[in-house]
Amino acid sequence: MNLIIRWIVHAVILWIVVGIGMALGLGVKLDGWVSAFVVVFLLALANAIVRPVVQLFLWPLNCLTFGLFGFLISVLLILFLNWVVPGFHAGGFVGAVYLAVGLSVLGGLANSVLKFSRED
Repeated sequence: MNLIIRWIVHAVILWIVVGIGMALGLGVKLDGWVSAFVVVFLLALANAIVRPVVQLFLWPLNCLTFGLFGFLISVLLILFLNWVVPGFHAGGFVGAVYLAVGLSVLGGLANSVLKFSRED
């Protein structure tokens, strides 16, 4: 049950971050709730499967950049979702950086407030 609630909360967070990005004129756009749920699902899937593998092979580079390369991986995942998910537009590199920061900050706050456990 926590997984479904987490998915819904993160879809709402994505919707909020995209709405602020649209108001700022960053070129980010989300066509509907279905696109939001697909983006959140694929982002979670990529963060669970692809990201650890990439970070394992590139950990020396991540150490040299003091963790900024891990952030770059998040930006590249968002740019990939821009290409894969119809109805989701990241607005280029600057929009993807904005989305990565916004999703990280608000997602972390939501997880700490709602105290989601990892046992689901």
